[in-house]
Amino acid sequence: MLELLRAKKPRPDQLRHICNALAACANLTQLLGDILDISKVEAGRMELETENFSLPDLLESVRQSHGPTAQEQGLELHLSAAPGLPDRLLGDPARIRQILINLVGNAVKYTEKGSVTVSVEAVGPLLPEEITLLFQVRDTGIGMPDDLLPCVFDAFTQAETSTSRKYQGAGLGLQIVKRLVRLMDGSLCLDSELGRGTAAYLSLRLARP
Repeated sequence: MLELLRAKKPRPDQLRHICNALAACANLTQLLGDILDISKVEAGRMELETENFSLPDLLESVRQSHGPTAQEQGLELHLSAAPGLPDRLLGDPARIRQILINLVGNAVKYTEKGSVTVSVEAVGPLLPEEITLLFQVRDTGIGMPDDLLPCVFDAFTQAETSTSRKYQGAGLGLQIVKRLVRLMDGSLCLDSELGRGTAAYLSLRLARP
């Protein structure tokens, strides 16, 4: 209904209200999706798919998802894959994309100036039947103190914890990422320095078609 209202060419003040309501709807939809995903994992009902997918297309979808927001904030968003990586892989592209969307989304959210960089490279030998990929998501944002790093993957936890939080969100994104990575038998770790930025390292072993 809000989309229909926006298409009616409202006055500037009406359009502003409609866009605010649409943004609120998007946030609520994301929150409900996150809660449902956590519930599925806890109930043992989250099942991974195995599909033949394109790694370049996966990275491009992440760029399209967060590129506009990064541009609005004046940030540079770089995504790249090391030369020689296979274009086609077997795995669950929707869940891998969900992991990357959350990691990059956090990086963009907590970075006020500078850049967010996503890179992919192979770890170990490039075997005919499988490959281990290392995804790195680096930002030049606010960073985190060492004492907060162990608990950032807990539900409803954020790096910025003051009562009037500047950065909005429910703190469920990294909890979902942690559970999805565990479901994929992957590994994830964070390295951060307060005021200097954060780097996330995601390792996933994927089959090759």
